Amino acid sequence: LPVGARIVTQAFQMGEDWPPDAETWIGGEQMGHPWFLYRVTDALKADPRMRSNDELARRFGTHWIQPPPNNYKTAHKRRQVLQQKQQQK
Repeated sequence: LPVGARIVTQAFQMGEDWPPDAETWIGGEQMGHPWFLYRVTDALKADPRMRSNDELARRFGTHWIQPPPNNYKTAHKRRQVLQQKQQQK
């Protein structure tokens, strides 16, 4: 991707070493959907972690049929909210 490119994702995060530049929740933080904005920079393109597949191999390997648990923030956040509600009872 060229420097200056922007990527917008719903719920899916780009990786542990690439935090979003901005985040917002549509529909409320407890049960809504997160949207993430990522910007491609010179520093990001020069970072060897961004050109590596180490995180993919560690998290997904070659045996995953679907993403591992908690890969999508929405599911993780909803699970936290439900656990908090159960603890309050």
